[in-house]
Amino acid sequence: MKKTFNFFVTALAAVAAIATVQSCSLKEEPASPKAVSDVRAFFPTKIVSGQRMTITASGLSEAIEVIFPGEITVTDFEIVNDGMIRVTAPEGIVPNSVRSKATTGGVASGDLSVRTRTGVITFPIQMTIGYTEVLSYSKEPGDVVKGGERLTIYGTDLEFISGVELINSDDEPMLVPAADFYRQGTDAVVITIPENVAPYSFCGTIHTIDGRDIEMAEFQYAAGGDGHWETSEHVIWENDDPSGNGPVNWNGVYRFGLDGNDGNHECIATFSQEDWEIIKEGSFFVSVQGFANANLRVTTGWWSAAYGGGEHNSIEEAVKYEAGIYVIPINIKEDGNIYDLIDSQHLCLSGSDCTPLKIYTEEQIWVTY
Repeated sequence: MKKTFNFFVTALAAVAAIATVQSCSLKEEPASPKAVSDVRAFFPTKIVSGQRMTITASGLSEAIEVIFPGEITVTDFEIVNDGMIRVTAPEGIVPNSVRSKATTGGVASGDLSVRTRTGVITFPIQMTIGYTEVLSYSKEPGDVVKGGERLTIYGTDLEFISGVELINSDDEPMLVPAADFYRQGTDAVVITIPENVAPYSFCGTIHTIDGRDIEMAEFQYAAGGDGHWETSEHVIWENDDPSGNGPVNWNGVYRFGLDGNDGNHECIATFSQEDWEIIKEGSFFVSVQGFANANLRVTTGWWSAAYGGGEHNSIEEAVKYEAGIYVIPINIKEDGNIYDLIDSQHLCLSGSDCTPLKIYTEEQIWVTY
Protein backbone atom coordinates (compact mmCIF):
# COMPACT_ATOMS: atom_id res chain seq x y z
CA MET A 1 0.00 0.00 0.00
CA LYS A 2 1.44 3.40 -0.97
CA LYS A 3 1.04 6.44 1.25
CA THR A 4 2.10 10.09 0.76
CA PHE A 5 3.46 12.13 3.68
CA ASN A 6 3.96 15.88 3.74
CA PHE A 7 7.26 15.96 5.58
CA PHE A 8 10.56 17.61 4.92
CA VAL A 9 12.86 16.08 2.33
CA THR A 10 15.13 14.66 5.00
CA ALA A 11 12.20 12.95 6.70
CA LEU A 12 11.10 11.45 3.38
CA ALA A 13 14.56 10.04 2.82
CA ALA A 14 14.58 8.44 6.25
CA VAL A 15 11.15 6.89 5.74
CA ALA A 16 12.21 5.59 2.33
CA ALA A 17 15.29 3.97 3.83
CA ILE A 18 13.26 2.25 6.54
CA ALA A 19 10.70 1.05 3.99
CA THR A 20 13.47 -0.43 1.86
CA VAL A 21 14.87 -2.41 4.80
CA GLN A 22 11.40 -3.68 5.75
CA SER A 23 10.69 -4.71 2.14
CA CYS A 24 13.90 -6.72 1.93
CA SER A 25 13.13 -8.38 5.26
CA LEU A 26 9.69 -9.43 4.11
CA LYS A 27 11.02 -10.96 0.92
CA GLU A 28 13.26 -13.26 2.92
CA GLU A 29 10.37 -14.81 4.85
CA PRO A 30 8.97 -18.10 3.54
CA ALA A 31 5.66 -17.94 1.77
CA SER A 32 2.57 -18.60 3.84
CA PRO A 33 0.56 -21.68 2.85
CA LYS A 34 -2.25 -19.31 1.88
CA ALA A 35 0.01 -17.78 -0.76
CA VAL A 36 0.29 -21.08 -2.65
CA SER A 37 -1.58 -21.00 -5.97
CA ASP A 38 -4.96 -22.68 -6.28
CA VAL A 39 -4.68 -26.49 -6.33
CA ARG A 40 -7.62 -28.25 -7.96
CA ALA A 41 -7.92 -31.96 -7.20
CA PHE A 42 -10.35 -34.70 -6.26
CA PHE A 43 -9.96 -38.03 -4.52
CA PRO A 44 -10.39 -40.79 -5.32
CA THR A 45 -9.83 -40.33 -9.05
CA LYS A 46 -11.65 -43.60 -9.89
CA ILE A 47 -15.16 -43.89 -8.45
CA VAL A 48 -18.43 -45.81 -8.51
CA SER A 49 -21.96 -44.82 -7.58
CA GLY A 50 -22.44 -44.36 -3.84
CA GLN A 51 -18.79 -43.61 -3.15
CA ARG A 52 -17.89 -40.67 -0.93
CA MET A 53 -15.27 -38.34 -2.42
CA THR A 54 -13.47 -35.08 -1.63
CA ILE A 55 -13.03 -32.15 -4.03
CA THR A 56 -10.54 -29.35 -3.39
CA ALA A 57 -10.26 -25.97 -5.15
CA SER A 58 -10.72 -22.33 -4.26
CA GLY A 59 -14.17 -20.75 -4.38
CA LEU A 60 -16.11 -23.90 -3.50
CA SER A 61 -18.21 -22.08 -0.91
CA GLU A 62 -20.08 -20.68 -3.94
CA ALA A 63 -20.73 -24.15 -5.42
CA ILE A 64 -24.18 -24.82 -6.90
CA GLU A 65 -23.75 -28.26 -8.46
CA VAL A 66 -21.15 -30.93 -9.16
CA ILE A 67 -21.15 -32.27 -12.73
CA PHE A 68 -19.94 -35.85 -13.20
CA PRO A 69 -18.92 -37.52 -16.48
CA GLY A 70 -21.98 -38.12 -18.61
CA GLU A 71 -23.40 -34.73 -17.54
CA ILE A 72 -24.89 -36.22 -14.38
CA THR A 73 -25.35 -33.43 -11.84
CA VAL A 74 -25.47 -33.48 -8.05
CA THR A 75 -26.77 -30.61 -5.95
CA ASP A 76 -26.66 -32.37 -2.57
CA PHE A 77 -23.15 -32.05 -1.16
CA GLU A 78 -21.31 -30.86 1.95
CA ILE A 79 -19.39 -27.56 1.83
CA VAL A 80 -16.55 -28.02 4.30
CA ASN A 81 -14.99 -24.62 3.61
CA ASP A 82 -14.12 -22.39 0.66
CA GLY A 83 -11.44 -24.86 -0.44
CA MET A 84 -13.21 -28.19 0.01
CA ILE A 85 -16.49 -30.01 -0.56
CA ARG A 86 -17.53 -33.62 -0.01
CA VAL A 87 -19.98 -35.38 -2.30
CA THR A 88 -21.36 -38.86 -2.92
CA ALA A 89 -21.02 -40.14 -6.49
CA PRO A 90 -24.53 -40.39 -8.00
CA GLU A 91 -26.37 -43.34 -9.49
CA GLY A 92 -26.19 -43.79 -13.25
CA ILE A 93 -22.43 -43.45 -13.74
CA VAL A 94 -21.25 -46.64 -15.45
CA PRO A 95 -18.57 -47.35 -18.07
CA ASN A 96 -19.51 -47.84 -21.74
CA SER A 97 -18.35 -51.47 -21.55
CA VAL A 98 -21.28 -52.35 -19.28
CA ARG A 99 -23.85 -49.91 -20.67
CA SER A 100 -26.17 -52.76 -21.65
CA LYS A 101 -26.21 -53.97 -18.05
CA ALA A 102 -27.23 -50.61 -16.61
CA THR A 103 -30.46 -48.65 -16.70
CA THR A 104 -28.67 -45.61 -18.15
CA GLY A 105 -25.68 -45.12 -20.41
CA GLY A 106 -22.30 -43.92 -19.20
CA VAL A 107 -18.68 -43.26 -20.00
CA ALA A 108 -15.42 -44.95 -19.02
CA SER A 109 -13.89 -41.64 -18.02
CA GLY A 110 -14.53 -37.94 -18.36
CA ASP A 111 -14.28 -34.49 -16.87
CA LEU A 112 -15.49 -33.51 -13.44
CA SER A 113 -16.52 -29.91 -12.92
CA VAL A 114 -18.16 -27.74 -10.27
CA ARG A 115 -20.56 -24.99 -11.23
CA THR A 116 -20.45 -21.99 -8.89
CA ARG A 117 -22.30 -18.70 -8.74
CA THR A 118 -19.41 -17.05 -10.60
CA GLY A 119 -18.41 -19.69 -13.14
CA VAL A 120 -17.29 -23.29 -13.66
CA ILE A 121 -14.30 -24.92 -11.94
CA THR A 122 -12.56 -27.60 -14.02
CA PHE A 123 -9.83 -30.06 -13.05
CA PRO A 124 -6.52 -31.02 -14.74
CA ILE A 125 -7.15 -34.79 -14.62
CA GLN A 126 -10.09 -36.89 -15.71
CA MET A 127 -12.29 -39.03 -13.51
CA THR A 128 -12.43 -42.76 -14.21
CA ILE A 129 -15.68 -44.66 -13.71
CA GLY A 130 -15.14 -48.05 -12.11
CA TYR A 131 -17.12 -51.27 -12.46
CA THR A 132 -16.25 -54.40 -10.46
CA GLU A 133 -15.97 -57.65 -12.43
CA VAL A 134 -14.83 -60.96 -10.91
CA LEU A 135 -12.90 -63.17 -13.34
CA SER A 136 -11.38 -66.04 -11.34
CA TYR A 137 -10.14 -67.28 -7.97
CA SER A 138 -6.97 -68.83 -6.56
CA LYS A 139 -9.00 -72.05 -6.15
CA GLU A 140 -10.98 -73.91 -8.77
CA PRO A 141 -14.75 -74.31 -8.25
CA GLY A 142 -15.37 -77.34 -6.07
CA ASP A 143 -11.97 -77.14 -4.35
CA VAL A 144 -11.69 -77.37 -0.57
CA VAL A 145 -11.19 -74.03 1.21
CA LYS A 146 -10.37 -74.27 4.93
CA GLY A 147 -11.08 -71.81 7.69
CA GLY A 148 -8.01 -69.63 8.29
CA GLU A 149 -6.89 -70.06 4.68
CA ARG A 150 -6.42 -67.17 2.23
CA LEU A 151 -8.61 -67.04 -0.86
CA THR A 152 -7.70 -64.65 -3.68
CA ILE A 153 -10.32 -63.09 -5.94
CA TYR A 154 -9.08 -61.87 -9.34
CA GLY A 155 -10.77 -59.35 -11.59
CA THR A 156 -11.02 -55.64 -12.39
CA ASP A 157 -11.86 -52.66 -10.18
CA LEU A 158 -11.92 -54.90 -7.11
CA GLU A 159 -11.10 -51.96 -4.83
CA PHE A 160 -14.85 -51.27 -4.83
CA ILE A 161 -15.70 -54.54 -3.07
CA SER A 162 -17.20 -53.62 0.30
CA GLY A 163 -17.46 -57.09 1.78
CA VAL A 164 -17.75 -60.84 1.20
CA GLU A 165 -20.71 -62.72 2.68
CA LEU A 166 -20.25 -66.36 3.72
CA ILE A 167 -22.12 -68.79 6.00
CA ASN A 168 -20.94 -69.64 9.50
CA SER A 169 -21.12 -72.96 11.35
CA ASP A 170 -24.52 -71.97 12.80
CA ASP A 171 -25.91 -71.69 9.24
CA GLU A 172 -26.17 -67.90 9.56
CA PRO A 173 -24.80 -65.29 7.15
CA MET A 174 -21.49 -63.72 8.22
CA LEU A 175 -19.80 -60.78 6.57
CA VAL A 176 -16.09 -60.32 6.04
CA PRO A 177 -15.90 -56.51 5.63
CA ALA A 178 -13.33 -54.85 3.38
CA ALA A 179 -11.58 -53.49 6.48
CA ASP A 180 -10.72 -57.10 7.41
CA PHE A 181 -9.39 -58.14 3.99
CA TYR A 182 -5.83 -59.38 4.03
CA ARG A 183 -5.14 -57.24 0.97
CA GLN A 184 -7.29 -55.28 -1.45
CA GLY A 185 -6.14 -53.95 -4.82
CA THR A 186 -7.70 -53.15 -8.15
CA ASP A 187 -6.80 -56.53 -9.72
CA ALA A 188 -6.84 -58.85 -6.71
CA VAL A 189 -8.45 -59.12 -3.29
CA VAL A 190 -7.23 -61.57 -0.68
CA ILE A 191 -9.59 -62.56 2.13
CA THR A 192 -9.10 -64.75 5.17
CA ILE A 193 -11.77 -67.41 5.43
CA PRO A 194 -13.12 -67.31 9.03
CA GLU A 195 -12.30 -70.32 11.19
CA ASN A 196 -16.03 -70.86 11.90
CA VAL A 197 -17.07 -71.13 8.24
CA ALA A 198 -19.85 -73.65 7.54
CA PRO A 199 -18.28 -77.05 6.66
CA TYR A 200 -20.13 -77.71 3.41
CA SER A 201 -20.36 -76.55 -0.19
CA PHE A 202 -21.99 -73.19 -0.98
CA CYS A 203 -21.64 -69.99 -3.02
CA GLY A 204 -20.68 -66.85 -1.15
CA THR A 205 -21.71 -63.34 -2.19
CA ILE A 206 -19.47 -60.36 -3.03
CA HIS A 207 -20.94 -56.94 -2.18
CA THR A 208 -19.76 -53.73 -3.85
CA ILE A 209 -19.91 -50.06 -2.86
CA ASP A 210 -22.37 -49.32 -5.67
CA GLY A 211 -24.87 -51.85 -4.27
CA ARG A 212 -24.21 -54.81 -6.55
CA ASP A 213 -24.22 -58.45 -5.36
CA ILE A 214 -21.92 -60.85 -7.23
CA GLU A 215 -22.31 -64.59 -6.67
CA MET A 216 -19.01 -66.36 -5.97
CA ALA A 217 -17.95 -69.73 -7.36
CA GLU A 218 -19.02 -72.70 -5.28
CA PHE A 219 -16.34 -74.09 -2.97
CA GLN A 220 -16.28 -76.91 -0.45
CA TYR A 221 -15.55 -75.15 2.83
CA ALA A 222 -14.00 -76.98 5.80
CA ALA A 223 -12.97 -76.21 9.37
CA GLY A 224 -9.51 -74.69 9.75
CA GLY A 225 -6.51 -76.91 10.44
CA ASP A 226 -3.49 -76.45 12.66
CA GLY A 227 -1.10 -73.66 11.77
CA HIS A 228 0.49 -70.43 12.95
CA TRP A 229 0.48 -66.72 12.17
CA GLU A 230 3.37 -65.07 10.34
CA THR A 231 3.99 -61.36 9.76
CA SER A 232 4.10 -60.27 6.11
CA GLU A 233 5.45 -56.87 5.05
CA HIS A 234 4.08 -54.79 2.16
CA VAL A 235 6.57 -52.04 1.22
CA ILE A 236 4.98 -48.88 -0.21
CA TRP A 237 8.20 -46.85 -0.49
CA GLU A 238 11.85 -47.50 0.30
CA ASN A 239 14.65 -44.94 0.41
CA ASP A 240 17.05 -46.07 -2.33
CA ASP A 241 19.74 -43.54 -1.36
CA PRO A 242 19.61 -42.62 2.36
CA SER A 243 23.02 -40.90 2.26
CA GLY A 244 22.26 -38.92 -0.88
CA ASN A 245 18.75 -37.90 0.13
CA GLY A 246 19.96 -37.09 3.63
CA PRO A 247 18.01 -36.58 6.84
CA VAL A 248 14.64 -34.87 7.07
CA ASN A 249 14.64 -31.08 7.10
CA TRP A 250 12.17 -28.24 6.77
CA ASN A 251 12.61 -27.96 2.98
CA GLY A 252 10.28 -30.87 2.27
CA VAL A 253 12.68 -33.36 0.68
CA TYR A 254 10.54 -36.29 1.80
CA ARG A 255 7.29 -35.25 0.17
CA PHE A 256 4.82 -37.86 -1.13
CA GLY A 257 1.68 -37.58 -3.24
CA LEU A 258 -0.90 -39.42 -5.29
CA ASP A 259 0.03 -40.28 -8.89
CA GLY A 260 -1.04 -37.37 -11.10
CA ASN A 261 -1.12 -34.82 -8.25
CA ASP A 262 2.48 -33.61 -8.48
CA GLY A 263 2.30 -30.97 -11.19
CA ASN A 264 5.32 -29.07 -9.85
CA HIS A 265 7.46 -32.23 -9.51
CA GLU A 266 8.06 -31.64 -5.79
CA CYS A 267 7.60 -35.21 -4.54
CA ILE A 268 10.37 -37.69 -3.91
CA ALA A 269 7.77 -40.36 -4.80
CA THR A 270 4.12 -40.62 -5.82
CA PHE A 271 1.90 -43.58 -5.04
CA SER A 272 -0.75 -45.52 -6.92
CA GLN A 273 -4.32 -44.95 -5.80
CA GLU A 274 -4.24 -48.38 -4.15
CA ASP A 275 -1.24 -47.46 -1.97
CA TRP A 276 -2.50 -43.91 -1.41
CA GLU A 277 -5.72 -45.33 0.01
CA ILE A 278 -3.64 -47.47 2.37
CA ILE A 279 -1.85 -44.29 3.48
CA LYS A 280 -5.12 -42.39 3.97
CA GLU A 281 -7.54 -45.02 5.16
CA GLY A 282 -5.50 -47.49 7.20
CA SER A 283 -2.50 -47.95 9.45
CA PHE A 284 1.08 -48.03 8.18
CA PHE A 285 4.61 -47.78 9.55
CA VAL A 286 7.49 -45.40 8.93
CA SER A 287 10.98 -46.60 9.82
CA VAL A 288 13.67 -43.97 10.33
CA GLN A 289 17.32 -44.03 11.30
CA GLY A 290 18.08 -41.41 13.90
CA PHE A 291 19.72 -40.31 17.10
CA ALA A 292 18.34 -39.99 20.61
CA ASN A 293 17.20 -36.40 19.92
CA ALA A 294 15.56 -37.26 16.59
CA ASN A 295 12.48 -35.26 15.63
CA LEU A 296 9.98 -36.52 13.04
CA ARG A 297 7.05 -34.34 12.04
CA VAL A 298 4.34 -35.74 9.77
CA THR A 299 2.66 -32.79 8.06
CA THR A 300 1.07 -31.63 4.84
CA GLY A 301 3.40 -30.38 2.12
CA TRP A 302 2.25 -26.85 2.88
CA TRP A 303 2.97 -27.32 6.61
CA SER A 304 -0.60 -26.09 7.20
CA ALA A 305 -1.43 -28.94 9.61
CA ALA A 306 0.43 -31.67 11.48
CA TYR A 307 -0.29 -35.27 12.37
CA GLY A 308 -0.83 -35.34 16.11
CA GLY A 309 -1.31 -31.56 16.07
CA GLY A 310 1.01 -28.68 16.85
CA GLU A 311 4.64 -29.57 17.53
CA HIS A 312 4.01 -33.31 17.84
CA ASN A 313 7.15 -35.45 17.49
CA SER A 314 6.10 -38.84 16.07
CA ILE A 315 9.36 -40.42 17.26
CA GLU A 316 7.76 -40.47 20.71
CA GLU A 317 5.27 -43.06 19.42
CA ALA A 318 7.91 -45.51 18.18
CA VAL A 319 6.90 -49.11 18.90
CA LYS A 320 10.31 -50.52 18.13
CA TYR A 321 13.88 -49.26 18.44
CA GLU A 322 16.87 -51.33 17.43
CA ALA A 323 20.36 -50.38 16.22
CA GLY A 324 19.38 -46.74 15.77
CA ILE A 325 16.23 -47.50 13.77
CA TYR A 326 12.83 -46.33 15.02
CA VAL A 327 9.54 -47.84 13.79
CA ILE A 328 6.59 -45.45 14.08
CA PRO A 329 2.93 -46.43 13.50
CA ILE A 330 0.81 -43.87 11.66
CA ASN A 331 -2.98 -43.72 11.21
CA ILE A 332 -3.89 -40.54 9.34
CA LYS A 333 -7.64 -41.18 9.21
CA GLU A 334 -7.90 -41.91 12.93
CA ASP A 335 -5.87 -38.81 13.82
CA GLY A 336 -7.86 -36.57 11.44
CA ASN A 337 -5.58 -33.51 11.45
CA ILE A 338 -4.26 -33.87 7.88
CA TYR A 339 -6.69 -36.44 6.42
CA ASP A 340 -8.66 -33.98 4.27
CA LEU A 341 -5.60 -32.02 3.14
CA ILE A 342 -2.97 -34.43 1.81
CA ASP A 343 -4.66 -35.09 -1.54
CA SER A 344 -3.95 -31.53 -2.65
CA GLN A 345 -1.14 -30.54 -0.24
CA HIS A 346 0.81 -33.85 -0.22
CA LEU A 347 2.22 -35.76 2.73
CA CYS A 348 5.54 -34.55 4.15
CA LEU A 349 8.07 -36.05 6.58
CA SER A 350 10.11 -33.26 8.13
CA GLY A 351 11.97 -32.55 11.36
CA SER A 352 15.63 -33.15 12.17
CA ASP A 353 18.29 -35.75 13.02
CA CYS A 354 16.61 -38.73 11.35
CA THR A 355 16.43 -40.27 7.87
CA PRO A 356 13.31 -42.06 6.60
CA LEU A 357 14.12 -45.57 5.37
CA LYS A 358 10.80 -47.15 4.52
CA ILE A 359 7.00 -46.76 4.48
CA TYR A 360 5.21 -50.09 4.77
CA THR A 361 2.33 -52.10 6.21
CA GLU A 362 2.36 -55.32 8.20
CA GLU A 363 -0.19 -58.07 7.83
CA GLN A 364 -0.71 -61.38 9.60
CA ILE A 365 -0.85 -64.52 7.45
CA TRP A 366 -2.21 -67.84 8.70
CA VAL A 367 0.17 -70.60 7.63
CA THR A 368 -1.13 -74.15 7.94
CA TYR A 369 1.13 -77.08 8.75
